[in-house]
Amino acid sequence: LEEEALEQKPWAMKGEVTADSRPVNSLLHATLDYSAGSKPVPVATEEATEELETLIRKRVAEELFDDVVRRTIPVEKRTKTASEALSQEKPKEGLAE
Repeated sequence: LEEEALEQKPWAMKGEVTADSRPVNSLLHATLDYSAGSKPVPVATEEATEELETLIRKRVAEELFDDVVRRTIPVEKRTKTASEALSQEKPKEGLAE
């Protein structure tokens, strides 16, 4: 048991391995096990398509379009534009003043 633990492990069992520490093209034959980082794409079935079309028809009939109402920012809350914020003039006072 001790000897088995002290033996040299294969490159795939070592953790983070650089290309220099593993055989050339050995990654092509390795079976990689990883979890997908994103949700699977939903399968478009006849039922799902029919449900979506029914929902769209219902909203059009009821005129529920979920229109986004534009907000206007009051003049006093608007920030300065880049040209107003950055001045090309030299300051009359130094840093020490």
